[in-house]
Amino acid sequence: MTPSRIFYIALLSLGISFESLSPIGAEESLQCSQGSCYPSTGDLLIGRENALSATSTCGLRKPERYCIVSHLEDEKKCFRCDSRQPFVPGLNENSHRVENLVSKITPQRRRSWWQAENGVPNVSITLNLEAEFHFTHMVMTFKTFRPAAMLIERSNDFGKTWHVYRYFAYDCAESFPGVPMGLPQRITDVVCEQKYSQQSPSTDGEVVFRVMPSNIDIPDPYSLEVQNLLKVTNMRFNFSKLHTLGDQLLDRRPEIAEKYYYGITEMVVRGSCSCYGHADRCLALDGRQSDPSMVHGRCECAHNTKGLNCEQCQDFYNDHPWKPAVARDINACKRCECNGHADRCHFDPAVYEASGRVSGGVCDDCQDNTMGQNCEMCKNYFYQDPNKQIWERDVCLPCDCDPRGSLNEGLCDSKQDPVNELEAGKCHCKAKATGRRCDVCEDGYFDLQEDNAEGCRACACNLLGTIGNYGCDKTTGQCTCKRFVAGEDCGRCAPGYWGLSEEQEGCKACDCDLGGSYDNDCDQQSGQCRCRPNVAGRRCELPNVGFFAPYLDYHVFEAENAQGSANTRVVTRERHPSRGATWTGTGYMQATEGATLEFVIDDVPFSTEYNLLIRYESTGLRDWKEVGIEVIRPPSEDPSGPCGNLIQQQGYMMTTLPAGATQQLIFPAICLERGQRYTVKFDFTRQGDLPGGGPPPNILIDSVSIIPNMNTIPFFQGREGEYHKQEFDRYRCLDSQLSVVKSDLNEVCRKYINSISLLTEGQALPCICDSTGSHSSVCGALGGQCTCKPNVVGRTCDRCAPGTYGFGPRGCSECECHAVGSEDNFCDAVTGQCKCRANTFGRRCDECESGFWNYPHCEPCQCNGRADVCDSKTGTCLSCRDHTDGQNCERCLDGFYGDPRPGGGVPCRACPCPGGMGSGLQHATSCYLDPTTQDVVCRCDVGYTGAKCERCDEGFFGNPLVAGGTCSPCECSGNIEPLAPGSCDPNTGECQRCLFNTEGFHCERCKGGYFGDAKRQTCRRCVCDVLGTDPLGGDCDRVTGQCACLSNVLGLNCDHCKENYWKLASGKGCESCACDARGAVSSQCDLYMGLCRCQPGRGGRTCSDCEGGYWGDPNVKCERCQCDPQGTESFQCNKKDGSCVCLPGVTGYSCNKCQRGWTGQVPNCQPCGDCFNNWDEIITDLKKETNSLIDRANNVRDQGVGGAYEAEFKAMEKKLTQVDNIVSSTNISAAQVANIQNLLKGLKKNLTSSEMKLRDVNEKINNGTERLQAVNVDIGILKTRLADLNADAMSLKENATALQEANVEGALNLTREAQRRSQDAQNRVLQSKASLANSEGIRKRVEEMLANAEVQMQEGQVENEDLLKELDAKVVELNAKIPNLNGMVCDRNGNPCDEVCGGAGCGRCGGSSCENGALQKSKLALELSKKAEEKIDALEMKAGRMLEEVLKAQQRSQQAFAMTELAESSAETAKNVSQDLKAELAKLLAEINEFTTGDRAKPSQIRLLADEIKARSISLSQDEIMDLAQQINQTILGLTNIDNIIQDSAADARTAEGLKIRANQARNQTNEVLKAAQDVRDALQAAKVAQDAAQLAIKNATSDITAAGQDLATTSNGTDTAEITAGSSLEGAIQLQARLRDIEKNFTANRLNVQRAESETQIAERLAADVDKKVAELDTKHKQAQEELKKKTSSLGANVQQRAVGLRERANGMRQQTQSKLRELDDLETKIPQNEVKIRGLSDEIEKLLQRMNDAYNVIDQREKYYRTCSL
Repeated sequence: MTPSRIFYIALLSLGISFESLSPIGAEESLQCSQGSCYPSTGDLLIGRENALSATSTCGLRKPERYCIVSHLEDEKKCFRCDSRQPFVPGLNENSHRVENLVSKITPQRRRSWWQAENGVPNVSITLNLEAEFHFTHMVMTFKTFRPAAMLIERSNDFGKTWHVYRYFAYDCAESFPGVPMGLPQRITDVVCEQKYSQQSPSTDGEVVFRVMPSNIDIPDPYSLEVQNLLKVTNMRFNFSKLHTLGDQLLDRRPEIAEKYYYGITEMVVRGSCSCYGHADRCLALDGRQSDPSMVHGRCECAHNTKGLNCEQCQDFYNDHPWKPAVARDINACKRCECNGHADRCHFDPAVYEASGRVSGGVCDDCQDNTMGQNCEMCKNYFYQDPNKQIWERDVCLPCDCDPRGSLNEGLCDSKQDPVNELEAGKCHCKAKATGRRCDVCEDGYFDLQEDNAEGCRACACNLLGTIGNYGCDKTTGQCTCKRFVAGEDCGRCAPGYWGLSEEQEGCKACDCDLGGSYDNDCDQQSGQCRCRPNVAGRRCELPNVGFFAPYLDYHVFEAENAQGSANTRVVTRERHPSRGATWTGTGYMQATEGATLEFVIDDVPFSTEYNLLIRYESTGLRDWKEVGIEVIRPPSEDPSGPCGNLIQQQGYMMTTLPAGATQQLIFPAICLERGQRYTVKFDFTRQGDLPGGGPPPNILIDSVSIIPNMNTIPFFQGREGEYHKQEFDRYRCLDSQLSVVKSDLNEVCRKYINSISLLTEGQALPCICDSTGSHSSVCGALGGQCTCKPNVVGRTCDRCAPGTYGFGPRGCSECECHAVGSEDNFCDAVTGQCKCRANTFGRRCDECESGFWNYPHCEPCQCNGRADVCDSKTGTCLSCRDHTDGQNCERCLDGFYGDPRPGGGVPCRACPCPGGMGSGLQHATSCYLDPTTQDVVCRCDVGYTGAKCERCDEGFFGNPLVAGGTCSPCECSGNIEPLAPGSCDPNTGECQRCLFNTEGFHCERCKGGYFGDAKRQTCRRCVCDVLGTDPLGGDCDRVTGQCACLSNVLGLNCDHCKENYWKLASGKGCESCACDARGAVSSQCDLYMGLCRCQPGRGGRTCSDCEGGYWGDPNVKCERCQCDPQGTESFQCNKKDGSCVCLPGVTGYSCNKCQRGWTGQVPNCQPCGDCFNNWDEIITDLKKETNSLIDRANNVRDQGVGGAYEAEFKAMEKKLTQVDNIVSSTNISAAQVANIQNLLKGLKKNLTSSEMKLRDVNEKINNGTERLQAVNVDIGILKTRLADLNADAMSLKENATALQEANVEGALNLTREAQRRSQDAQNRVLQSKASLANSEGIRKRVEEMLANAEVQMQEGQVENEDLLKELDAKVVELNAKIPNLNGMVCDRNGNPCDEVCGGAGCGRCGGSSCENGALQKSKLALELSKKAEEKIDALEMKAGRMLEEVLKAQQRSQQAFAMTELAESSAETAKNVSQDLKAELAKLLAEINEFTTGDRAKPSQIRLLADEIKARSISLSQDEIMDLAQQINQTILGLTNIDNIIQDSAADARTAEGLKIRANQARNQTNEVLKAAQDVRDALQAAKVAQDAAQLAIKNATSDITAAGQDLATTSNGTDTAEITAGSSLEGAIQLQARLRDIEKNFTANRLNVQRAESETQIAERLAADVDKKVAELDTKHKQAQEELKKKTSSLGANVQQRAVGLRERANGMRQQTQSKLRELDDLETKIPQNEVKIRGLSDEIEKLLQRMNDAYNVIDQREKYYRTCSL
């Protein structure tokens, strides 16, 4: 390959063409005369903004909103796109048209970009060039994420055909299946590239494409293949997939789509006008303005070429083939030789080859009647004058032949040639013509004609078309034809006929359909008529599949939709299930005398006369005498149109509606025009005289249709039309179309109705069958009725029939309204809800309303005023109030005492132990009334004592005499002396003077530097190897004793390297030996030097390289290095690929050519200069921009998300401050201010929740930042180590330099070493791009976290705003209801204030002496609720401790990964037991997961799941564990031949000792695994008990919440009544007081249920303690087994080699089996925390129910304050 070609390919790979190398200012003619010349390259988009188009642009039709995911500049994240006007800086910067992406060097270039519509994945941008150009490369800079999939196409024939340049995709296999990936191997390869489709960066990401890949060697850059790749006339950039970060797999809301779209800041399409080396500049096309910055498309051609691209030779310069100019060979076009008879010619390759490549020019448009390659012959129909030379002007004379009888259009002999018997000017006659001029017929023929091949024709006629064979006239040749045959030879059918045959008439009539075809003319051969749209068949009588011809009454206008007067109403009618409907639509419009109906007729298909058809149903036996009809015509009707002559003749019409009929056709007909809107008014003036009076007459109007007047149908007119009209009337076809129910039509009527419909409609109409309501998309060919599903009606099956509902894939369902409970059988078409009578409800009205029972009689519930609802069948009262229960709420609930029956005198009251329910001082779950002393006796909770449970019991701490005070046991993990003074703080319960090296509030963990189980008093000091332990890792693990090992260091004490690792003494961790598997003797290296033992022929530390001076894969073959000595630094090449280490400016595999950016020949390579420097500046700018992005990401990392949203928090605080100022400035009391503050508690709680969520997000980001910092620290450490290595290398280099400088070869080596370092520096610069890409990824993740935080913040703001609106609504509602309810709320009727209990305006309400007041009872209920919450929290803490025990058991089980010995059978048993446990737990977890993840779990479902959990048990019982331990002991005792083994294995005693130690460790870890399984069982049993108690609490809480909601509704109704009837306010107050007492009792009962749950949990804890005791006993037995094992192994000797080897092999196998089994146990225990989380979720559900109760209390408290103060 020549140097010029190498240089050309290098320029193409950089996107630079020869044009850019042209010297500026040089003379064009001089440049082109010396060789090939090229115009300059540039951006093809500049000046072609109008040639760009995009299939999607935001804001073109209206402004659109869009959001930026990674926008960090300011708080605003969403913006507006309005592209209706072009982009104007400072005026219309929201315009993002496609022309914005053209590169501009202006300050505003970063503010303008093109942007597609939101969420549109398939978008394309097209560039249509006005001429052919050479395209070199393209660069797109995206405003948003780069597309997840896109492709680039080109066309070189102005869009006729398209070819793909390159595919780009994030996942090529998914987006473009079948397209190969990777680098192209040939220049024509079309591959998919993933480099430019990543999710990062989120903005300013680029897509770069070069036509000529840099990795492919191009032997001929001027080849047709290369030129076709470069040549373009159109380009298209197709984007097919968006990067949506997963949003659209989760949510399809529009606001999600607003964040994802395509946006391009800038696009550069580099290229030049294509001139093929024949021009050095290009000019603007005709009609275009010249722009110096634009790459124009018309070449200024040289070398005798022409065309927009110099792609042709000039006229008369085509003697040689056109070629592009190449280097010094200009390949100019050569002049043709045409003997002076032509001035244009063309090149013919065949002529060129035939001439031996001497001349290929063929003269064009030879003048003077000449022709030939060189105009050397006379052209056809001329002959050469024998007396003249060829170059003379008049050498050729015209032939004088009769065109009728001569051949070849009158061709004569072109020259005189006696040898070949040619006579100049003699004509060539046809077979039946003769004469010199061929102007005479031969005998027996006639009619000399030019179009006759033989000149004259015989007298022959077509036998199928003639009568007999009488011949023809000798002069004219006319034949005698059949009746319907025409033509001179009787060879074709007459118009209107087809199919020439032997029949008597000759041809058959076309018989085209009267309406389905345009006319009666058809094809002569096939008989096919010309059909109207959507019509098929030879006669055009059949609609296409999916189309139909409508009935004559197709255009129906329903009376239900007409505009009626006041005395009309719509009557809906239900269809009979076994009979079809006799009406259209949903029913009728009922009209009485004097009523009017106006129908709008706006669907006229054909301008003609129509008869109105009115369908009706009479309600009596008399005719409706007078019905007036008025047609109101539109003003837009054309007086000169089809109806112009009839408008004035048609006025007010009258008709009569007979009683015995259902339809009436109105005469005379009215003329209607297509496209006009008419109003037809019906006046039902008078029915007639009624004999003897009676109800006012009425009539049911169904619909009005327009029927074409048959007299105006075109094919019913004329003599032939009269026959059709008579036949139509004879079969009464019109009458069959008047009724709603269509009977089966005879064939005559079907034919005429089909033709009339196709004529009036102008086409066959589409079926448009509803896909949901019909069985098929095909309808009836006549009428168009679709096949409807059950209970679906309408022609298109698009609605439910009256009396049905639920339009869906299965049709519609019957309403089935209850005959007694509903008003009729019509229901809502969507929901199916029937219209219910009084005191009934339900969809079918088949149940009693709330508060009634005994359907259908629906009697009121009898609940003694303590319940509002009862069982609908039995009448049992539900949700009794005032702490009552029973059939009629006649007795007290458990935990209360009294007699609530009428006349009992003692209402149900809570047990006072000591403060009573809700006081915060209640420490008993139940009480009873002593019949002797009439005192209340309390049953105290655990930890309390005294008559009223007023003090703590022994062994507990706390203060039970304060609100919320409790007595709790001192929990110190058994690590204190309980009787020693000061061991437990009596106030806080904090453990003091911890023993056994423990610490913590509960002495629950080992002290620093110790490890073990603090709860078992086994804490002991850590022992860590100083060489293998990380000094920054802190103390050892306080549970396992595991030291913080350096990398690749193992052992509990970090005292040895991993297998196949070395260099523990470095203090920095162990390094991998990395010994080559085939080149090294073994995988283990020297522990101190790291040297592997190599095989012969291998070298290097790892034995993975070839010997010096060789390269290649040593596993295949090592080859000698082939390096050019003039271009290399050293004779040693790269050992992997054989590439040599080149001198500066030299490249190539063997260092035998100059590298990119250099020119010349090796070794004289020189830098290219400015060209290379310009590209280097571009790369430097890109690097600066990348560093800027990194700095921005670091700023976000330092400030955190909180800083980004600090303004929003300040705005919230400002709004809250304004609320406080408004409240403080109003004229209300302090109590009223407190009321408003209580209303704002919910808002503050939500704000706190939002802040916590934001903190969590911020913490996640900070964690990510910390991880990034940790990575940076690691990088810093690596850099430090690298610096040390560099220092050592420098020392060695200096020593080597001293030796090398002593000789010339050393100096040469120094020079080569300097060049290699320069090359390494360049490689490091290239590698920095990877670091930049990583930083971009980190920045993207930070931006995603910020976006997520923003979404959460916005959701919190929306939630807060909704809460504020809800509070405002409640305040307005309460402000409208101000009754005098002091007695109900405060317990006494103060006017306005009671001295004891207070009231409205007093600033106080209620008190300890006002126990019957709603306020006082609510406060007590609140205190009880808080106490229950505290106890539930304590329960959660206990459950957490149980979880901690399970997690510790899990940690112990994870240590069991060492070898085991002599326990194979026992481990197999443990595996079987574990698998059974795993299967049962997996099933249990699956059921819990299915329940907890289900939608809207109900209490009944929770109860069912709790019962199932309770019924389950873990199969591993205590006896089975004991049996397992016994089996282990038996296995150990089974070793009876140990003494013999000792005698045979003395040489490996040390190995056996190591195996013994490992076996002991394995046995201990197996024991811990068994204990962990036991702990799991105990924890699940405790969880079962807690879930049972939680189930009961959930049930009661749900019941209480329902009752509370009903009471609140009753309270609201009572206050409304008080406003309307002030006289009955006292009675309403008394009722409200009683109901508030019921609420108090329900709250108290719920608290008692929670206390029971806590008690059940305590029982579970005691059971767990018993299990722990049994486990301790089992541990003791395992220790005994350990002692037995030690006794057996203590006598091991020194001679056990053979048996020890076998024993070691068995141990290895058992180790692998045990590891597999323990991994299964590990998987099992990882699921245990998940189970605990789900249990905790049930507890959270209880908390939510309690929160709902608190919310109900807050509403009561707010209303109480509202009624008390009578103001907000």
